Amino acid sequence: MIAFGSKKRHGWVLDTVLVVADSFDYLAADTHTAVEGHVPDVSLHVTGGPLAENDATETLRLYRGATPDDPVDGCAEFLAAGVAPLHGFGR
Repeated sequence: MIAFGSKKRHGWVLDTVLVVADSFDYLAADTHTAVEGHVPDVSLHVTGGPLAENDATETLRLYRGATPDDPVDGCAEFLAAGVAPLHGFGR
């Protein structure tokens, strides 16, 4: 699981939990070919473009979240109301 939160006046609050279904590493220079078909096209264009401009030898990791239709051990990602499902790029 990966937790996303915010610091509030009286502490930290949980915003989103990504239940990781799977992940894989790839080279920044290969972003488009490595993740195409694994994420929605909009994610590929909006996030993948800038990532591909990184050092070509830098290794990145794609995390794919569990969904209600394909949970992991009965768990799926939790999202705040009105937020679209996550398709996370990260290191």
